Amino acid sequence: MFLLLLMLAAPGSPETSTTLVPGALVDLARGTAYLGAPAGGVEAVQLESGSLLWSTEAASLPLALNDGALLAQGDEARSDPPLALVVLNTAEAGKTLFQMTTPVPRGVRARVTDSARGAFRVQARAVDRGFALNWTFRENPPHDMPPEGRNVAPSVSNGALLVDLKARRVEPLIADGSLRAGSDGLAPSAAVRARVEGGRGDALTLKRWNPHTRDALPDRVLLEKALLSLPSADERHLLAVERVGGGGPGDPEYRWSIFVLESGERVAELRRDSSAAPFVVWKDLMLVVSPPQAGERDGRWIEEPLSLLAIDAKSGAPRWRRALRDLEYRGAPSPMP
Repeated sequence: MFLLLLMLAAPGSPETSTTLVPGALVDLARGTAYLGAPAGGVEAVQLESGSLLWSTEAASLPLALNDGALLAQGDEARSDPPLALVVLNTAEAGKTLFQMTTPVPRGVRARVTDSARGAFRVQARAVDRGFALNWTFRENPPHDMPPEGRNVAPSVSNGALLVDLKARRVEPLIADGSLRAGSDGLAPSAAVRARVEGGRGDALTLKRWNPHTRDALPDRVLLEKALLSLPSADERHLLAVERVGGGGPGDPEYRWSIFVLESGERVAELRRDSSAAPFVVWKDLMLVVSPPQAGERDGRWIEEPLSLLAIDAKSGAPRWRRALRDLEYRGAPSPMP
């Protein structure tokens, strides 16, 4: 049986920025998305209409928000770069507050986009002093290495840093009590815990309880025959999926049902040809990451880039679409150094 354990934010807890995929950061409280633009730079987009609020080429990939400060990764300036960080002022159209670089271990390439040699990723969150971030570099083994070494797993390096907004500096992160979640952090406790059971063709059941009293809340059967389920990026909603169609624009293969995790209430139902995708719900919109795809449609060859797609939760009709910077490397494997 498939189990999915979720922690729900407590009612009344501060809103937080939510990362859908690297380079797509959503501020649900202010109705704004900060996106890595396909050709570089950062764009601020209004969630209601998808219209551009401002853009800047001073940074490349939005990472986290702390009040009005947006931490972003800067673009690499050389082939083996240090980690470049930029802090932008969202209240002043992305004006640069300060920027800095910090060294990484030898062999680590702190690049925004992936390469044949590997992938560098940064995760960040708001804390009292600024931002706590963790980075990971996954280095791929060379493709043309001797046969006895071809099954070697990729090597992984990682590190943790603190971006101090007041001092405007980066320092090694020490996990202690001073790094509490800031005003944009998740609440330290939750009002409801939830577990999803079933799926893979069986009934999908939402089980909930109060973590403080351990009292069980009534179970809710969400779907009688669910294929799979996926929580939203902020873990407030659940996507439950059924296979219902043959595929294609006239009969999409999957039916998406969106439920509020705290109550089990169904808030939307859509038909899509993809089985699932990272998403978050904002007012009457579903913000969904649409993967790059290509195919023939109405006699024409259509190519669509990686995008953030806003879908009307009631009608299922697309409201707007914005292209995202695609970080994935799809070229030839790395040769021997």
